[in-house]
Amino acid sequence: MLAILTLAHPLVDACSVCVAISGGLTPGRILAYNAIAFAGQLPLGILADARPGAARPLAILGMALAAGAAVAAACGAGGWGALVAACAGNAMFHLGAGKRILDATSGRGGPIGLFISTGALGLLAGRLLTERAGWAAPLSFAAALACVAVAGAAIMDDGRRQAPAGPAPASFTAALGLFALVAWRSWAGLAAGRMSQGAAESMILVAAFATWAGKAIGGFAGDRHGHTPVVLASVACSAILAFFFESGSAGVWLPLVFMSQLATGPVLSALHGAVGRRSGTAFGLNCMALFAGSLP
Repeated sequence: MLAILTLAHPLVDACSVCVAISGGLTPGRILAYNAIAFAGQLPLGILADARPGAARPLAILGMALAAGAAVAAACGAGGWGALVAACAGNAMFHLGAGKRILDATSGRGGPIGLFISTGALGLLAGRLLTERAGWAAPLSFAAALACVAVAGAAIMDDGRRQAPAGPAPASFTAALGLFALVAWRSWAGLAAGRMSQGAAESMILVAAFATWAGKAIGGFAGDRHGHTPVVLASVACSAILAFFFESGSAGVWLPLVFMSQLATGPVLSALHGAVGRRSGTAFGLNCMALFAGSLP
């Protein structure tokens, strides 16, 4: 299950980016994208926690919506309707898949960090190929995603047989602190993006792989060595790089990308525990914090 969802993730994000680009990356569309695709996951997560078995249909429906919106964009209908469909599908897929992975792995940071990591590669591929191949890019991503969705529907169970332990006591203070850490990670990632403006395309590609590596490595490192040292290293190093070094240097913003993403898996794993193992709520809060950190 982890493999198929990790493969689907970059395809969903690539489809969503294709739709966004096809209609023009105006400030209003970017804000709408972030609000629906990220902030929209929290209410979905609360709903999924309340209704066992909802994660699987959410993930599959999300893939279908993202693929359908990409086809619409390829046919020249990449306006607001396609954008809303793509963003809603994006939110449904991420929440449904994220909840299933957290439930199946008892909230460990490594698997969920690996799942999240591939999104950066999909965002890059969607942007670059849409700019070069036009309508062929969203059509190709949609076809690939449709095949993965069929496979996912065949192998994903509904979560009932692997139901997590009952809810544990939640800690509002811990959840609030972790929310702030995720918002910081989001801001630091955007700061690195601003630093990289004007960089060569090859360096942008390296930055995408640094994002992938940071998210993938951080989760497994946290599982092995504990959440706290990985999170502290991530926050301290990224803060130093963000505030005390020359912003135009790739020697600053590439390490900033990597270090800021190391906390992804450990923080989400800790958030899972802080909200009483309610995996949908944990994933939704994580994405709400990402949205908060993206605001000007």
